[in-house]
Formats: sequence, structure tokens, C-alpha cells
Amino acid sequence: MTSAHSGISSDLRSDVQDILGDAVQWKLPRDQWPLVEALVERLRLALQAGNAAEVEKLVTDLELAAPLRIQPIGGPPTEPAPDRLRHVAKDIVHDLDEGLEAPEADEDHGAGR
Repeated sequence: MTSAHSGISSDLRSDVQDILGDAVQWKLPRDQWPLVEALVERLRLALQAGNAAEVEKLVTDLELAAPLRIQPIGGPPTEPAPDRLRHVAKDIVHDLDEGLEAPEADEDHGAGR
């Protein structure tokens, strides 16, 4: 699975992990969660394809989907992230963690040559 992420820089992988870590903690109105779920699914596919430009765009789109820091009084009720989103985000982060470990091992091995 590491090779699928080979076109994605470690900085961008870190950005993905950060936004997903934030997203699973968001509280949004129920009707906003389908958009976030669709963005995360597209992010998963872009990561698998090694499409760095699309991953970067989707990270930005997710940042824009984040809840406002100041919630209006009397706004719609909010809900935590759906379980399905939490599971997909966890799987993506786990895959990225595995992908980050391998290049570091290769770099250390190559330094001794």
C-alpha cells in the first residue's frame, strides 16, 4: 500500500492526517455531514491514486467545510461525525502512518552507503 502514496509528500500526508483528526471531532448540522463524507471519500481515492494535486485541493475543501468557530445563537442543532466517517478517516490515517514509516527506513538504509 505504500507505493500508492508515493506521489504524496510527507508534508501533505501530515496535512491530511491533521484535517482528518480535526474533522472527526467537528460538530455540524446533520445536512452538512454528507458533503464532508463525500470529500473524505474523494480524498481516500486521490490518495490511493497518488494524485497530490487532488489531495491538496480536497484538504483545502475540507478546511472550508469546517464549522465556524463562533456559532450563531439559535442556529441549527449540530451532531458529531457519523461513525462511517470516523472509520474511513481512521483507515486513511492508518494507511498514511504505514506509508510514512517505509520511506524513513529506506533513507536511513541509504545513508550508510
